[in-house]
Amino acid sequence: MKTIKKKTKLIIICSIVCISFSTASAQDCYKTVTNDPLNYKNVKYTGCVDRFDRPDGKGAMYILQKKKKKKWQEGFFKNGELNGFGRKYFKDEKNYIEGNFTNGNQLNGVFLTTSDDGIIFYEEYENGEVIKKWNNTNSKYNERDI
Repeated sequence: MKTIKKKTKLIIICSIVCISFSTASAQDCYKTVTNDPLNYKNVKYTGCVDRFDRPDGKGAMYILQKKKKKKWQEGFFKNGELNGFGRKYFKDEKNYIEGNFTNGNQLNGVFLTTSDDGIIFYEEYENGEVIKKWNNTNSKYNERDI
C-alpha cells in the first residue's frame, strides 16, 4: 500500500512539473516589450515573445519619436530578428521592403519596394545576392517567353 501511495505522489509531482514547464515555454502573443530585451534604443515591440521577452512569432516593431511611434518592421520574428515573411519600412512609413527574411537579412525570395509615384521595384535574391531586378512599368519576361 505504501509503494502505491509513493508512486501516486511521484506521478502527481511529475505531472505538475511537466505542466509548469510547458506553460512557461508557451508564447505570449499579446505582449509589449521596450528596449532591454531587444538591444535597441527607443524601440517598442508588440506581438509574440519567447520566455526571455525577445520577439518570437508574429509581431510589429516601432521606433518611438517624441510621443509618436513609427512602424519599422512587421512580420514573423525569431530571436528578435525578422525570420520568415515580413516587411521593413523606410522613414516615410509608406515604402517598404517585403519578402522572406532570415535572421533579419534579405536572403532568398522576391523583395519589393514602392515609390511615391506608384512604381513597384522588385529584386529577386538568392543566397543574399540580387540575381534579377525589374519594376511594374516593364516586364521581367521576354516576349518570346510568353
